[in-house]
Amino acid sequence: MRSRHLISVLLVIGFVIGVQSTSAQTKKRVIPFPAWSLDSTDDPVSLELIEIKIGDKPIALDTPFDANDTWLRNMTLRVKNIGTKPIVAFGLGGGLLLGVGEELPMYASFDYGIAWNWGNNFNPDKEKHHGPVLNVGDTVELTYANVSSLTRRVLAKEGEGAFCKLKFMAPAIQYADGSSPFTPPMRFRKAL
Repeated sequence: MRSRHLISVLLVIGFVIGVQSTSAQTKKRVIPFPAWSLDSTDDPVSLELIEIKIGDKPIALDTPFDANDTWLRNMTLRVKNIGTKPIVAFGLGGGLLLGVGEELPMYASFDYGIAWNWGNNFNPDKEKHHGPVLNVGDTVELTYANVSSLTRRVLAKEGEGAFCKLKFMAPAIQYADGSSPFTPPMRFRKAL
């Protein structure tokens, strides 16, 4: 009887260890360098992504990396205003794909995406801006707390860990003067 109890306990411990190691397993992930990025240009640039980290580990664009299923929840983006105007709101995000080598077919839309938002938009014709301002030279860190609760719920339902590729899209920006450029200028560097 005692040996059966010992075997049961060992099986339960083995199961718990197996579940923990499975949930802690990593997969290859990648964040490609955006082709639209103004990496080196004479055009005026407003924002620069200066660092991506997952936990405490810096991530380089175009370089596959290992990360567990919480990679999106643990991602931090450091963004700097390198333009000539203060910014009151911006959103930076992209589409999510399941495979590192997966590409979106021509004319197709992403089924899932993620966006980190900072600041508060306002209607310059009806109100004055009240809230934080990202002044020229200032840097802000964006975390999963900057992702809308709706997006977090949708991704949690699918399972954030299912996605292995994040393809950044051009940001949305609103300046303190109320203007919002149609194609906001942003710079990414290959070696972050």
